[in-house]
Amino acid sequence: MLGTAFNYVALRLLGEGPEGGGDGAVTKARKWVLDHGGATMIPAWGKVYLSVIAFKIFFFFPFKPA
Repeated sequence: MLGTAFNYVALRLLGEGPEGGGDGAVTKARKWVLDHGGATMIPAWGKVYLSVIAFKIFFFFPFKPA
């Protein structure tokens, strides 16, 4: 679960769209994570890591580039 959630976030941060990736990788990853309980099912340290990533992105890049 942790690896799939991190990979999904990484693909999205790198600019892949919700339907993007080779062979629909983003769509498959999102479906798998949601089918297994969502990102709330990852370990506590994984949630902290994701929140730090989100904080850094929204703090340093408050507006999405065009």
